[in-house]
Amino acid sequence: MRCFLAIPLSDELKNHLFLVAQDIKKEFKKHKIKSSFVPKKNLHITLMFLGELNEKEVIQMKDAISKIRFKPFRFKLKHLGVFPNENLSRVLWIGIDPVKDVIALQKKIDTALLDIVGLARDHEFGAHITLARTKHSPKISAVIKNIQLAEIEQSVDSIVLYRSELHKDGAKYFLVEKFKVNNA
Repeated sequence: MRCFLAIPLSDELKNHLFLVAQDIKKEFKKHKIKSSFVPKKNLHITLMFLGELNEKEVIQMKDAISKIRFKPFRFKLKHLGVFPNENLSRVLWIGIDPVKDVIALQKKIDTALLDIVGLARDHEFGAHITLARTKHSPKISAVIKNIQLAEIEQSVDSIVLYRSELHKDGAKYFLVEKFKVNNA
């Protein structure tokens, strides 16, 4: 099964991001920027994409994740940005603040799962919420610079394992397991 670990977002945060996405869609349409926005129900912060796992690997992974200790923490939305850069923008994302707790949690996950899933990170982890995938346009940075985000805070006291299925109309996510905080 195709899996990933993530921080789920609150309904309040998802609702706000949906409204932000609607405003951006209107602006993209005016500027003829082709894009595919993440459905509201799929918004999350990816901690680790695991890829295809067999049943034994899923059991091992669940056991390893259940032993990770972290304290609950909070974050808020920070700003909009693009990956990989303003000259070649393919992903529209929202940054969070502070990122230190998310990065610390992600490093614990990397360490716990390295032997099980054998994944080595080929780039530095960047805590973000993917809002849309776009066709490159030099206008994207100009369009998003005027978009305002509300200072909504969210608590993080759990992480989730999702199963992902790819369909012609987009990815569908299914909750496999929720891991509550094990206080550090």
